[in-house]
Amino acid sequence: MRRAQKVSFTVSIGDQGSSYSVEWRWPDRRTAVWLMAEKDGCCWLSGGPLTEEGRSAILERFRLESIADQLPLAVLARRAPKELELMHFSLHGNDLVHLSDRIGDHIEARFAA
Repeated sequence: MRRAQKVSFTVSIGDQGSSYSVEWRWPDRRTAVWLMAEKDGCCWLSGGPLTEEGRSAILERFRLESIADQLPLAVLARRAPKELELMHFSLHGNDLVHLSDRIGDHIEARFAA
């Protein structure tokens, strides 16, 4: 079984092919956080810190809207995809595998620590 590792994880905002996303990344190479990203042609650029729009997209992806009050922006910004998937499983059971939206890199959330 693969262990969780330092990999990026992407949640698209809006429709498929959207120009905006939220990405789990290591901007300082030590601490991972969710960051906004914006598409410019074929490249994705950093869009800055997590926003409420990004927070909503993450909560929706992991079906955690019912406990949104327990995950304010500052807390959610530092919750790894693996942690969010475990929270999902505790609420809904093991009924869904969460995949990254990153093109060519559809990694499962449980491997993104």
